[in-house]
Amino acid sequence: MGDNNTQHDDAQSGGTIEDQIRHQGVISEDIQHHIQRLAEAMADVPAKVTSIDERLANMESDMKVVKAAVTDQSGVLHDHETRITQLESAA
Repeated sequence: MGDNNTQHDDAQSGGTIEDQIRHQGVISEDIQHHIQRLAEAMADVPAKVTSIDERLANMESDMKVVKAAVTDQSGVLHDHETRITQLESAA
């Protein structure tokens, strides 16, 4: 009679213990596959971050040059405005 109850319980829970173990094995393999794919996708992230850092450092350096040039040109433009105003006043 105990065997009959065990078979009834197995039918309600989705199969035999062996079927459940097999099912859990398949799920485990699927999860491992997804984790491996994620690890492979993330493997090159540090190199990409380093590359971005290097490019950002170059851009910062370039912006300092641009800022210096703009500041210099601003002074030249102001000097031209002063000279033009003086010439217009003299004329």
